[in-house]
Amino acid sequence: MEPVSILLLLMFVTVVVIVMFVVSSYIAFVVLVGVPVLSALVFPIKMYSFIHTKQGSLWGLDVYTLHLLLAVWCGLLGVLIYSELIAWYLKRVGTERGTERDVVEDVEKEVESGTDGI
Repeated sequence: MEPVSILLLLMFVTVVVIVMFVVSSYIAFVVLVGVPVLSALVFPIKMYSFIHTKQGSLWGLDVYTLHLLLAVWCGLLGVLIYSELIAWYLKRVGTERGTERDVVEDVEKEVESGTDGI
């Protein structure tokens, strides 16, 4: 197990999460997709050796950095898509009912009363 590849993977995840929460989820998506693609185009040999670094074995199967990268990638894409859907829904409901503050108050009331309002 190479600690450098794990460190690079953790740095990548940290950068994507910080960009997602601080800047924008659209830019986080560009970073999430763009960094691996650009690094594969610019440094193909180093990227190949990074992706094919064996990290361990699970139930007799080898686990490479590629597997960890794909798992993290799928998880972060799910979080990005979910946050965009929630933002879209709250904006849509906010325009139908009034202001966005009304939506937050309605959601808080529904949580307190135990109804889902559907």
